[in-house]
Amino acid sequence: MAKKIKVHGLFATNKPRGMSCAKVLELIDKVSRAHAASTRIEMTRRKVVKLGCGGALDDIAAGVLVVGVNDGAKELKRFTKCDKTYEVTTMLGFQSDALDVRGQHAEKKPLPSGLEEKLRAILPKFVGVIRQLPPKYTAVNIDEGTRLHEYGRKQIEVTRPSEPRFVRIDRLELLDYTTRHNYKPIMRKREDSDDVDAISDESKALVSSKSPSESPYPIFKLKVECGGGAFIRSLIRDIGKQLDTPVSLVDLVRTREAEFVLGENTMRFEDLDDFDNIYKAINDHIRLIRKLDYGDFKL
Repeated sequence: MAKKIKVHGLFATNKPRGMSCAKVLELIDKVSRAHAASTRIEMTRRKVVKLGCGGALDDIAAGVLVVGVNDGAKELKRFTKCDKTYEVTTMLGFQSDALDVRGQHAEKKPLPSGLEEKLRAILPKFVGVIRQLPPKYTAVNIDEGTRLHEYGRKQIEVTRPSEPRFVRIDRLELLDYTTRHNYKPIMRKREDSDDVDAISDESKALVSSKSPSESPYPIFKLKVECGGGAFIRSLIRDIGKQLDTPVSLVDLVRTREAEFVLGENTMRFEDLDDFDNIYKAINDHIRLIRKLDYGDFKL
């Protein structure tokens, strides 16, 4: 590798649960600075690279996170509108303010019988172009760029966007429905904290280390193929309303974002500590888009 070549491009990594996108970029920036310090002494006091990510993921979520480096950051806008695939695990029986198991407990109801059959029957209603209202905890920008989830985390009441958005759900597949699992509901008082280590520990606690056992709270797992702008939390909230049952997100993995597919052309998170791995991933992506003939892609 030519150490003094300025690097431009895109790559993707597997973001871990419990880590913010900003923390991932901070790590990449640190690795890039260390690389520059070891190869170009005159750049040690400068920002070595411009970084950005396309299509943010919640802290609780894992999976494909696209990163733009230098001029590659200019290409990130297309990832907010591109097709994506998620695997979503939802727990039935309680619902928090955040629509996940880290929020404050807000609602709990006895579960009716026949939920699995009812779930299978209603899923086709959510395929196609549907209307969604953004959830309370989301990365939607309001008030000149402040993200809605930042207000929600701090328990500050604001007026959410009141107009539903039209989004596209291409496919919903029920992968599993079971009362035997090792997820556990965590219902706590939400604190005004952005402590990444605390969030990480909390996310790890969502799954017990014990073997799966019977739970009073069934879970179901969906594969969701959708267009850009679809809200997964809104999807499960609206499914819960159709079931007349409170629901909460317990796991979310993005398995595809445009041409990036988890396990195929995404970096392992632990490989980010070596800049040569990042450089290789960028070049691999350049070769890929040449094969795909992305005519409007420029680097």
